[in-house]
Amino acid sequence: MKVSKVAIVGALVLGVAACGSPNAPDQTKVSGNRDDVRKVAAVKEQSHRVKQTKRVCSRKVAGKCKAYKDVANGTRKVVDRKAKPALYCVEVDNVNGSAQNDDAWYATTSTTYLKALALEEGDAIKFKALHTGCW
Repeated sequence: MKVSKVAIVGALVLGVAACGSPNAPDQTKVSGNRDDVRKVAAVKEQSHRVKQTKRVCSRKVAGKCKAYKDVANGTRKVVDRKAKPALYCVEVDNVNGSAQNDDAWYATTSTTYLKALALEEGDAIKFKALHTGCW
């Protein structure tokens, strides 16, 4: 029985991945002359754990609580700095043949970034940008 559930879940995951995410950014085709490249390194999450306590009645008189004490109730995770993925950007001149659109930054995949890194400044480049800007 477990094998069939795993197969169904696997097929479902593959089906969703093949369709693409509805929240995925629109990729726009960009061509022009490579100007500059920028990479912002990924940031690891930093967190720590904090002890939690709960208040418990320690003494009752005539059905009413007269004294309380704090007892341990596990821990909770506190995130100090959220994780961020690496960001790869390429600056393009003459975007899509327009000489007015110079020095435009586009966020790209790591593959496109490495391709642009191998090119000299001013060489022609064509790629799909994840979004405009380098943020």
